[in-house]
Amino acid sequence: MTVSTAGTCPPDHPHNTTCYLRHQCRCAACKTFRAATERTRRREQAYGTYTRGRVDVAPVREHIQWLRSQGMGPRRIAAVSGVPYSAICRIVWGQRRDGERMVQSTIASTTAQVLLAVRPELNVLADHALIDATGYRRRLQALMAHGWSLPAIVRALPDEATELQLRPWVYATRITAANARTIVSIFDRLELATPPQETPQERAIAQRTRRFAARHRWAPALAWDDIDTDPTPPAIDQPAGDPLDEIAIELALAGRGVRLTPGERRVCVRKLHTLRWSDPAIAERLRCASKTVERIREELGLDAWPTIDQEVTRAAA
Repeated sequence: MTVSTAGTCPPDHPHNTTCYLRHQCRCAACKTFRAATERTRRREQAYGTYTRGRVDVAPVREHIQWLRSQGMGPRRIAAVSGVPYSAICRIVWGQRRDGERMVQSTIASTTAQVLLAVRPELNVLADHALIDATGYRRRLQALMAHGWSLPAIVRALPDEATELQLRPWVYATRITAANARTIVSIFDRLELATPPQETPQERAIAQRTRRFAARHRWAPALAWDDIDTDPTPPAIDQPAGDPLDEIAIELALAGRGVRLTPGERRVCVRKLHTLRWSDPAIAERLRCASKTVERIREELGLDAWPTIDQEVTRAAA
């Protein structure tokens, strides 16, 4: 931590009682914070609830451990909170005295408040910190569901990323904070933009990208309530931006063997399953593999109906 002269608060240090006492800072913010602390202390003394400004350290220690699991190391926590690194180490690991490690049981209430207020927000994480990639992976997948291929994303950016970098991020489970910030920047820039579709080739690429995303059940951004925290993806019955052809669906249900998009095939499987058709029967009607029908049915969360032979065998038994 940067050492400051008396009466001067470090630029990245929060203005609170720690600054008032440790750095002798007398700015308006520090004096206001200190005055509020003193009023609270006197009030608690008057009501007989004053604990000499100390509280149980266990919740603070648990919070620090959670921050560490979210990619914030002790030094980063110290830099963000303004609490000395050595103090954080004592909270987590204790202090060695006479050959034994002593773990403190209480902590100053003001220090506890400052540490408990720290949150692992993306803008405060160190560049190399590893964090969960779910929300950032979903952002790239949402762009692909909208029709943005990875090369098209790269061409739309001013040398911020390459296809070689983007491809692993689409499937990543952990990602660095620096890469996460890059993905957020990409997503914010392209979320409402239309992918290139001026030429037949660009339109074909966009269409192929949407179908690829639909096969992997990648949802567009607006399908999520919260793209970072939703536990499961929303149900996807068709590729984003791919309207269903009702005539093609009716012809396929009639056994005419028309070409279907992934979304149209899913609608057909759902409708025939409602009529208690088995997987082989549906596959024969739609002229596709039985394994394809089984995969779609499982994605839709539908139970398999028995075939006619299975029903006859069951009845005879």
